[in-house]
Amino acid sequence: MIDKIKKILGRDKIKNNKNFNTLEDWDSLAQMKFIINIEEEFKIKLSTKEIINIKSINSCIKVLKKYATKKKWNF
Repeated sequence: MIDKIKKILGRDKIKNNKNFNTLEDWDSLAQMKFIINIEEEFKIKLSTKEIINIKSINSCIKVLKKYATKKKWNF
């Protein structure tokens, strides 16, 4: 799961708790591209609240865990 998120993010060496806003090239467009790619990869539709709560890999995993039982994902 973490590897998929890092691949979508385009950063394989990022720490799981690093806030995306601290990344040099991170802006609102990068955030939306990331969200769209997460939704497509995991075949889900995130709510506005969930999107706002995604600020790091850890927070992304926390949001995705809500869908884990329905989708039968392994973490």
